[in-house]
Amino acid sequence: MEYSIELHPWDLAEEGVEQTLATVVGLGARCMSLTASWPGRAVLRPRAAAQRMYFPERAAVYFRPEESRWKDSPLKPFPSELVMIEDYFETLPLRAQREGLSVEARVVFLPYVPPPGAPPKRLMPGQAKPFPVEKLYVRNAFGDRLPGYLCPAHEEVRRYFIDLVSDVTRHAVSSVALESFGYPLFDFGSMPGSAVLAAAPAAQFLMGVCFCESCTARGEAMHIDISPLAWRVRNFLERVLSGEGAPVPPLTESPDGLGEIDELLPAYLRLRNDIVGTLVRDLRAALRKDVRVVSVPGSRFPAAQAWREGGEVARLAAGSNVIRLQGNTPDTGALVLDITRARERAGGRAGIGLKLSPGPPHAPTYETFAEKVAVARDLGLESLAFSGLGELAHAHLKWIARAAEGGP
Repeated sequence: MEYSIELHPWDLAEEGVEQTLATVVGLGARCMSLTASWPGRAVLRPRAAAQRMYFPERAAVYFRPEESRWKDSPLKPFPSELVMIEDYFETLPLRAQREGLSVEARVVFLPYVPPPGAPPKRLMPGQAKPFPVEKLYVRNAFGDRLPGYLCPAHEEVRRYFIDLVSDVTRHAVSSVALESFGYPLFDFGSMPGSAVLAAAPAAQFLMGVCFCESCTARGEAMHIDISPLAWRVRNFLERVLSGEGAPVPPLTESPDGLGEIDELLPAYLRLRNDIVGTLVRDLRAALRKDVRVVSVPGSRFPAAQAWREGGEVARLAAGSNVIRLQGNTPDTGALVLDITRARERAGGRAGIGLKLSPGPPHAPTYETFAEKVAVARDLGLESLAFSGLGELAHAHLKWIARAAEGGP
């Protein structure tokens, strides 16, 4: 079983490549999963020598895009300022190979932020009108757009995703790990005014379900009458938002329970899994055959809930070499069940891997963490990934090294 560890370019820049390589080798890892695209979430760095809180640029990429590839693209990647100093996807693979290490490109796709530079208020004669990126954003049943959250049903979004991953795999990477590439689960629970949704997870989910032009067209092509479906979803949400205690069905391991709202809703939600699954399949066809595709289902835990983001394991397996589950539960028994179900759904078309985080809340004690690592070994998983090198305390780094050696 291969061990890998995630790391960010800003951690490499601070610690230096040689020190980072020595640390990774000391942990027993044989692969470094290097961030190629990041949404811009702030990162706490417990072991940092200087900047303990790091605030990356929003939705930046951490490699130099190939200019010719993006010349006529309506969506373009925004390279981080760090790339101007050093592009680690150009320099790291060869240095890592000397230490017996491979490099994986970790693409965290959403959200998307257009590159800097506001469009001109007045166009010059012959100047092309800027592409309306907002039309590619998820649009819910109320017609609200979710800024930055691209809908994977749009052909422009699908092409951008495939081109972005193809661009970074020009370099000598062994695999690409895909995260946040499906339908987004927008966090309505943290918004002011969202208290009325607190006890209604199904309503929170449906507030972000897309009914954009492309989703509508794909639904109609599958003989789903979208207009009355969207109306009934909107009507259900209005009852919940009224605060009058409207009955809310549970979110289960399939969309069938939401058929109480509309009998066509489960079919529409399954269509979303086909849209995302074929996106990964098309990406697989576009990449070099020697690059492994590692898909991370959307749900943090369990993977059976990933249908909400279009990440149903059976669909992803059609275009993936590995499905990397996220073991974010301290309950080892529940983790074993999730792995078993995912393996059944993959049907042998893709291997199963696991991503683990040492330390609270996912592994409160070393014993809990070591038990998860033992489960991965005993079940014969393809790979085990640890997150993330710069985000771990010294004590938790020691947990990884100890567990990788099989220590109790």
